[in-house]
Amino acid sequence: MIPPPVHVSVFAGARSPMPAARDALSWGAFCDEIAALCREETSATDKRDLVAFGPYRLRDGATRSAANVERMASVAALDLDSVDLDALRARLAELGVSAIVHGSPSDDEHGTRKARVYVQLDSEHDPAYAGRVRAGVAAMLGVEPDKSTSNADRIFFCGRLAGTPPRFVERFNGRALELAELPPAPTPASTMTAPTHAAAPTPD
Repeated sequence: MIPPPVHVSVFAGARSPMPAARDALSWGAFCDEIAALCREETSATDKRDLVAFGPYRLRDGATRSAANVERMASVAALDLDSVDLDALRARLAELGVSAIVHGSPSDDEHGTRKARVYVQLDSEHDPAYAGRVRAGVAAMLGVEPDKSTSNADRIFFCGRLAGTPPRFVERFNGRALELAELPPAPTPASTMTAPTHAAAPTPD
């Protein structure tokens, strides 16, 4: 099955509640856009002024909020505040999945490595499962994402701050990760009847 296009809502910075654009990109075009934004220096000195995107479709005319997310895109976005890049590379190669990894605005190549990881998925999913899908992908990669980034309407900054070097970018060619492959999520005793699989959000 050919994965669907990656639908993104693009914002002119973190302070913009309305998307400046809505795009549907092939996986290759999505990666090209990220690589270009990481390479090109901007005049921004605050990451909140960088171009940001949400990997989801918002309802027409709606502002950015979890309640207005219509569908999550066919990509899992992870924000890693500390990561062993060599271990991550090895795991991505072992899984054989398509992904793109780039440094965050505060990445330090001589100290703590901070990165964003985008893994291609075989389908879109329901926003109610955004956090569960991200957690499942992170578990498969052996990484610990920022726990504050599990909300469906999370945006991810792309771009290069003024006076900073180009962000590192690495692409991994492979297959789309299937939602059905994700590990089951823990089931609290009080919600034993709730769906327990990260892939529960009825793929398109």
